[in-house]
Amino acid sequence: MKKLFFISVALLALSIQSCKKDYLYVQKFVPPPPDLSFATNIYPLMTSYNCANCHSPGDNFPDLSTSQNAYSDITTGNPQLINSNPASSRFYIAVTSAYNGISGQMPTNAPYLTSNEQELVLAWISQGAKP
Repeated sequence: MKKLFFISVALLALSIQSCKKDYLYVQKFVPPPPDLSFATNIYPLMTSYNCANCHSPGDNFPDLSTSQNAYSDITTGNPQLINSNPASSRFYIAVTSAYNGISGQMPTNAPYLTSNEQELVLAWISQGAKP
C-alpha cells in the first residue's frame, strides 16, 4: 500500500512538472518619434553598443568614432543608405539578424538591437536620414 502511494505521488509530481509553461517575452512596440536625427537618436544608440570599438579611424568602415564621422561615412561617398527602400539599406541590415557579413553579427559580442531600436534606425532612414 505504501509503495502504491509513493508511486502515485511520484506520478502526480511528474505530471504537474510537465505542465510547466514557457513564457515568451514580447517587447512592447514603441513607435519612433516623428522627427528623428542622427546626432540625437541614432548615434547615441550606436555608442550604447560600443560600436566605435571596432569602427574607429583607419579600422572597419564606417568610422563611428564621432557623430560627425559616422554620419558622413554612412550618408556620403560609399553611402550605407537607400532612401527609396530603407529596409534594403546596408546600415539597417547590419543592425538586424539578417546581416550575414564577413565580420558576423553587429554589434559584435553583444545582443542584436531590440526590435524597437531596429525600427528606430529604419524610421530615421525613412524620414530622410537627417543629421
